[in-house]
Amino acid sequence: MQMKLVFPLALSLAACGGEDLDVAGSSTDEAAAAVRVTGTITTPDGPWAGAYVIALDASGRRIARVTTSASGTYDLPLSARPAALEVKGYRRVPRTYRQPALRTIATNRYRFDANVGPPIGADSTGENLTFMTTSDLRVVPQIAWGNGGALDPPLGELADLTVGPRSPALGTMIAANVRVPLVETSVIPHPDHLEVRFSRELNQHNLGSAYLYAMIQQIVATASHNYSEEALPVRIRVACASCAGGFEPLRDGAVGPTGPSESYENEVQHPGDAFRDTYGHRFQNHMAMAKALGIATGYGDGRNYPDRAVTRGELAAMLVKALGLTLIDPATPSYSDVPRTYWAYKQIETARVAGFISGGSDGRFLPTAGLTRAELAAFVVNAAKWPLAAPAGPSFGDVPSTYWAYRKIETAFGWCHALDYASDDDSSFAPARAATRAEAIAASTRMSQCLVN
Repeated sequence: MQMKLVFPLALSLAACGGEDLDVAGSSTDEAAAAVRVTGTITTPDGPWAGAYVIALDASGRRIARVTTSASGTYDLPLSARPAALEVKGYRRVPRTYRQPALRTIATNRYRFDANVGPPIGADSTGENLTFMTTSDLRVVPQIAWGNGGALDPPLGELADLTVGPRSPALGTMIAANVRVPLVETSVIPHPDHLEVRFSRELNQHNLGSAYLYAMIQQIVATASHNYSEEALPVRIRVACASCAGGFEPLRDGAVGPTGPSESYENEVQHPGDAFRDTYGHRFQNHMAMAKALGIATGYGDGRNYPDRAVTRGELAAMLVKALGLTLIDPATPSYSDVPRTYWAYKQIETARVAGFISGGSDGRFLPTAGLTRAELAAFVVNAAKWPLAAPAGPSFGDVPSTYWAYRKIETAFGWCHALDYASDDDSSFAPARAATRAEAIAASTRMSQCLVN
């Protein structure tokens, strides 16, 4: 299956890491803050304590960060109004609110509240799945929230995106017996495009651009496959009584679309087709995303060899790219077995300086040696600089609290499921098993979506 979703704007992955962060409450002079954003972060279970609220500027650079209090409140001093806000934390799907709907409470004082939805992995979903686009390296997240049950096409695949609901406001968009935003007249075929109409509630709440991206991806793919053999573009319209014709486009500047057609092209390449040997693989989506971002681009024969053991050199290269670090090229090698001519010399040296992978006391790095899944978890947590988790009990039967990498594994599991179960049919972690390229790629791409430092 060949298709491609083309969006006018993409979720920025700039400032993934490697940049100093002006942390509100420590490095930011609160008294000198020109703008202040306050609010409360909640989950369906109540206030979320310890969540990271991060401000981004227009370039996508993280400029300030605070953590929420025990009551879920935060106070974020800034030098200017943020272009986007991120909310991230342990065991929750990361949220990005681009062009957030800030409510003015005083001059240069704003309020922004958010409900981030259920825990990551709720109802066997909640994981960040991804699809790539090959034309310009844009990546679109698909965020699932739960099992919505059976629905008629074209909206059946949308059900898992709206179950929850993820905020009380979203509840007004969901009828008692329908788990998707109300459709006025379903899909209307036109000679050159398909039109999907939604009720006015879709434009009345700040759902978050990442959420709308996920919805659009599902709407376009589902509608086009069910109603068009020509992969026609899909035009999404929202009811508006005061608008010409009674409908208007989605009102979200980060989602778009732009241009005269106001439509989303349905031309996405299936993620399993990114490489010759990844179709149907458990991590096919993550490998497609990694290819689009340059984290792991595969081999010259078009293969990715997903089940081959990953090497220390390969992992260093993946993590450095996922973090967005600037490569260094020292004149003198730090390791006796990694000369300047080695393909990953700069990446390994950069990882050494960043402090998340190091060599042995004998001066060697062992770039071609493999590593275990436990070691992979430790390296990923060190790279992301996540605070170590201290859960009430083990998540995996084969990783007791006395295991040397217990807290590293629990941390990697809780943050974006960077590493999770050993297989889809197994509830164990298999810490001593050799880590594969696919597992390392998935861990690197998931890590990049949960960075807070």
